[in-house]
Amino acid sequence: MLTLEEIKKQNIQLIGIDLDGTMLNSQKQITKHTKEVFEKAYEAGITIVPATGRHYEAVPKELFEIKGIRYVLSMSGAAIYDYKTNTCIHKDDMPHSLAVHVLHELRRYNILVDAFIGNEALRSEKDMDFVNQLNIPDTMKQFVKHSRKGVPSLDEYIIENQCDVAKYVLNFLPDGKGGCLYRDEVIAKLKSFNELAVVSGGLNNLEITMTSANKGTGLLKLGELLGIDAHQTMAIGDAGNDYDMIKAAAVGVAMQNAEAEILEAADFITKSNDEEGVAYIVEACIIK
Repeated sequence: MLTLEEIKKQNIQLIGIDLDGTMLNSQKQITKHTKEVFEKAYEAGITIVPATGRHYEAVPKELFEIKGIRYVLSMSGAAIYDYKTNTCIHKDDMPHSLAVHVLHELRRYNILVDAFIGNEALRSEKDMDFVNQLNIPDTMKQFVKHSRKGVPSLDEYIIENQCDVAKYVLNFLPDGKGGCLYRDEVIAKLKSFNELAVVSGGLNNLEITMTSANKGTGLLKLGELLGIDAHQTMAIGDAGNDYDMIKAAAVGVAMQNAEAEILEAADFITKSNDEEGVAYIVEACIIK
């Protein structure tokens, strides 16, 4: 583990920060103090970048009202957006043929499948209320329900429009024993696709992207585009889809509420998301 003094000496210039469970508290809010710290960081020459599993349109717009926040790593690093120009400046999608093959395999199971395509998250209309059956907090249930756009048939939409897919997100019904129906079977099936990465974004879901599309590669790619050295990067997160970013950054920070693998991988453990843990570590870095 690194000390705060050792982290300060890194001269951090780019910080990738997960949203849910990290930057946002349990009420899905970013506190006033955290916003103020981000603006202090900007004044100190540090670039703050939200790094999320969400699609671009689901990133809270209030983040971009904070001075200095311009870029976002979305869809677990499969795309980088520039909010100022409203353009995607980097993407790493699943090719159409592979996306169709994967979806065909997933349809063998009674699970909820969402496809992140472009800047939208799509779901078959017949599955729009599937969320009501999931064993997740109401705040997340509402987000997962209302942040998706319904199409008559997700499968037909992808086939007919020759879509490449940035990410599939899978949610599973409870098995009545504290686990999830079909989750282990789906993981085993997906292992046969060597070109895919399968991680959890929290709450027992699964996210499927290309192996080259993760928050770690996304953060370093943005650093390259901005002329920031990898040795001047920090990543802060709490869940499985943050692992690559935690390991890729020069300084990986886990939230106190993080999953065990993130706590183990991190160079520093900050306070929880309900204790403004992000503000704590960022402020510690900018105060010389």
